[in-house]
Amino acid sequence: MEEPTYNIYSLNKEREKIIWKEAVIVFDSSALLDFYFLPKNTRKKVFKFFRKKLQERLWIPSHVKFEYNKNREKIIRKPIVENYKPLKDVNLKRVKKSINDIENNINDLKNKTKKEDKHPHLTQTEIESFLLKIDSFKKESETFEEAIVKKIISVEKDIDLLPSNDDVQNAIKELFKVGRYYSFAEILEITKEGKHRYEFSIPPGYEDVKDKEKIGTQIFGDLIIEVLI
Repeated sequence: MEEPTYNIYSLNKEREKIIWKEAVIVFDSSALLDFYFLPKNTRKKVFKFFRKKLQERLWIPSHVKFEYNKNREKIIRKPIVENYKPLKDVNLKRVKKSINDIENNINDLKNKTKKEDKHPHLTQTEIESFLLKIDSFKKESETFEEAIVKKIISVEKDIDLLPSNDDVQNAIKELFKVGRYYSFAEILEITKEGKHRYEFSIPPGYEDVKDKEKIGTQIFGDLIIEVLI
């Protein structure tokens, strides 16, 4: 009995094996640019896997390479701004503030209970002992903060060096085949169809028209990539 046509869209283990073994893997520009958000060691492992398992089967349309090159330098520093800077400016400051708040609260407790002629009066032994522990913990937390900041600065330096020594760009040149380049006239023909598709919200790519930063043929980027595939 012949397999129902709709089943071709269902992914099972056997089909997944065939895909990993035989399929051409096509990346879009966002997937390529997302490599910059991975730690350097993770990228190294990914590219090693590509060389071992997917060599000769990685492909990108020429327009994907164009969009990657256009956005590359802007994206490279994004992990600093979006990921690492908040760690220093927000998360570590919250940790420090929390420890200071605990110390201040215990000192407030101490001040409210230390006078023998006032009620409530408590012996200060436990409070003093706990304050010593807090002081020790504060010193440890400062050492911890310095170590984390040092590591973050090291990663940021690596990111700053990427434009001149770009392992992602090198891997793309080495591992990815690129589709043929289309002339401006050919691109304009695609945009003619795009105007109709976008007017009536027909995918792919019509959502790009909402992006005010994209001008000219850029709003048809996803459609151009789909056609070139």
